[in-house]
Amino acid sequence: MKKFHWSSYWHCWSRVLTNNSHEPGCSFVEVNLTPVNGNNARSLKAGYENQVKLIRIRAHGTLRGPNDKETNELPDEALAEMKEYVGEDLTARLINEDFLSQIDWRLYNKFNNGGANLGDIKKR
Repeated sequence: MKKFHWSSYWHCWSRVLTNNSHEPGCSFVEVNLTPVNGNNARSLKAGYENQVKLIRIRAHGTLRGPNDKETNELPDEALAEMKEYVGEDLTARLINEDFLSQIDWRLYNKFNNGGANLGDIKKR
């Protein structure tokens, strides 16, 4: 399993937490590293605020596309953009922290709307 995934459909990078989830119908659990479809300055800033800073976890069964990329090295441009919009500390957390062990799947299912923010689904 490669650590990072570029979705050619959503135009974003994520870190793959697992590709073998226990959730029915779910093939991947990922954390957003860059915003979905963040292709202009205004939407990019808002995307980082709403989709990345809140540590957005997505459990899904979306198939990988033919133009998707999987790698163990996040491209320098993506890393620089993350640091610019979320800072060094959160960038390090997003790339390294074990989020999977923190997820309460019952809460995930309650808050899931194309993913859920870690603060809403974290084990208590």
